[in-house]
Amino acid sequence: MLEYVLLKELCRVESGQEPNLYVFYDDAQNLYGRKRPNWTTLGLNLRGARSTVITQCHPNTRQIVDVGINVLYASAGPLEPNAPSRDFFDLAGLEDKNLVSSRDGMLRVAFASRNGHWPMFTLASDSRVETDLLIARLAILICKERVRPEDILVLGYSGRRVLEFAAAAERAKIPAVAGISRPTLKPKRTNHFAAGEN
Repeated sequence: MLEYVLLKELCRVESGQEPNLYVFYDDAQNLYGRKRPNWTTLGLNLRGARSTVITQCHPNTRQIVDVGINVLYASAGPLEPNAPSRDFFDLAGLEDKNLVSSRDGMLRVAFASRNGHWPMFTLASDSRVETDLLIARLAILICKERVRPEDILVLGYSGRRVLEFAAAAERAKIPAVAGISRPTLKPKRTNHFAAGEN
C-alpha cells in the first residue's frame, strides 16, 4: 500500500489542508484476498464527506454478479474454512444500503442495473472430468464462436491446478493456445493463465 503514501506525497497541498487525492477501491474485485487498506495509517483522511460508496456496478450484469456473490459465499452449501469473511465484500454495508438481500436462501444484488444471460455453471465429478470440460469449452469458444484467445482468462483453485489446465490446453493444440506460457507460482495467489499468451 506504499503507492498510496507515495501518491499523497506527490500531491500539492495548501498549508493545513488535505490533499486532493482520488482513490477508487472495490472490495468486489479483490481477487487476491488482500486486506482492505487502513487509510488512516497511510495518512489519508477519508472520513465524513471525503468518502463516497458507489452503489452501481456497470461492468457486469446482475446475473453475473448474483452468481459470483453466491459462489463466493457458498450460499447453497457449507462455507469452506478459508472462505473470505463477510468483510471481504463488505456484505454488511451492502445489506444496510439494501443493495444485497437474501431470497430463497440465495443472495440477490440490487446494484447491477444491466441484465444479460445467466453464466454457465457445470459440476465435474473429478479433476480429469473438469479438465476435459474446460478444454472442450475452450475449443468451442475459440474454434466455433471465434472468441479471441486474449479475451479468455482461466482461473484455477491453485497454481498446480492452473499448470495442469495449461498443459492440457497445449496437448489439445487448440489454435492460439498451443505454446502457452505457464504462470509463475509466485505470488501464490496468482492462479490463472490467459488463453492467448505466447
